[in-house]
Amino acid sequence: MFKTLLASVALSLSFATSGLAAIVTSNTQDNTELGTLTGTTLNLGSATWSTAPDIRAGNLGGQYRSPFEQLGAGNFERLSYWNVLGGTSATLSVNGPASALSFLWGSVDTYNFVTLINSVTNQTDVIDLADLLFPDVPPTGIGASFVTIRSGFAFDKVQFLSQGNSLEFSNVSVAPVPLPAGGVLLVTALGGFGLLRRRKQAAA
Repeated sequence: MFKTLLASVALSLSFATSGLAAIVTSNTQDNTELGTLTGTTLNLGSATWSTAPDIRAGNLGGQYRSPFEQLGAGNFERLSYWNVLGGTSATLSVNGPASALSFLWGSVDTYNFVTLINSVTNQTDVIDLADLLFPDVPPTGIGASFVTIRSGFAFDKVQFLSQGNSLEFSNVSVAPVPLPAGGVLLVTALGGFGLLRRRKQAAA
């Protein structure tokens, strides 16, 4: 019976991570919202950069442009952000399956790409400018948008890629795959069953 319950939990969890298409929402950050961000912060648990991006501050013509530029001279230069130059990429490895990714995406360009990857099943989902919701996204190459990507499958890697100068981003957050309500009940049942089994063995 214990094995049957365990199999049911595994099946329930597999259904929770099925599907493919990601849902992308975005909104343009005004000065007030930008002012609450701190730059280059991670909310990732034990996730790490397996290929790290550069850390920048301010602007450099033809190279990179701060996503905090709207804060104005004397303000945006103090905030750091990540930068991926043209022809390069950065890869974030997540410890455990994730279901959603959020970050501030600066000066979104047609040559910027963010790819969610499941390294076990080889599933991928590439997000680019066309996936962001209009008209909330600023014109190509300026401003910044806070983007949330809810994946249709569990992912354990995120690749930030630029085919031109450049991809700028900050304040990355990754959400774990939620346990479905049925899964919570089954896990609770498993715990209770295990406790009851141990008590019976102790009594014997």
